[in-house]
Amino acid sequence: MINIKTIREAYRNCFSYYTIRHFNYVFKKAILERAKDKKSVGLYLSGGKDTRSILSVLLGNDIKVSGAICIDFTDEDIQDAIYKFNMPDWRIAGFIERYRKDFMISSKICKSFDIPVIKVSGVIEQDELIKKGCFGMDIVFSGYLMTEILDIGTYRKPFSRVVRFVDESIDITNRFPSVCMPMLDRRVLTASGFIPFYFKRNGLIGVKMIEWNFPSLLDFPLHKQERITKRSCSKIVVGS
Repeated sequence: MINIKTIREAYRNCFSYYTIRHFNYVFKKAILERAKDKKSVGLYLSGGKDTRSILSVLLGNDIKVSGAICIDFTDEDIQDAIYKFNMPDWRIAGFIERYRKDFMISSKICKSFDIPVIKVSGVIEQDELIKKGCFGMDIVFSGYLMTEILDIGTYRKPFSRVVRFVDESIDITNRFPSVCMPMLDRRVLTASGFIPFYFKRNGLIGVKMIEWNFPSLLDFPLHKQERITKRSCSKIVVGS
């Protein structure tokens, strides 16, 4: 006897698998088209699933990465950051703790694949990092907007905020033509809309893309990026 429920479940799984596969295909195509014939290719590397999925495409297609731009904080930068960004100490401490963990992972990745590390200090937001420029490279890829669109089930950001991020991203890429955000590619955005909502959580899409493109990058830990709250930062000491 035919079990309709089983057939529906199989169809749903097949469709979902195809949507992620198709997204990976257009995402990869967008990156390779922009990287073609470029003498020096770089990326903003946080060590997380988003920038690591971009790196997986570059390494998986034998594209030499000329530099990885990473956020790092020295003890001397911390007090300056508190005054510069006008944030409470606990929030600054949370960001710094997160970026220190990211930088440790990014450094290990770069060392393993012989990628030069370009340190940028005293930057809190990703858009501020991008505004620092391309450091002499022909093109630099950014994972900006990937979390907002591909992990919306986890972070549940208001739609108006996502639209604002898109507007900011378009403005940044207009001012810095050498910066490439694959998520702004029309084909990539369209493909992301077909992925079922229940897959847009816990970094699943990014992890699958890394697995398909360059699985060795999954040998490095992927820490869960939790929301920065006063409670979560209560044990972090600024300047430690």
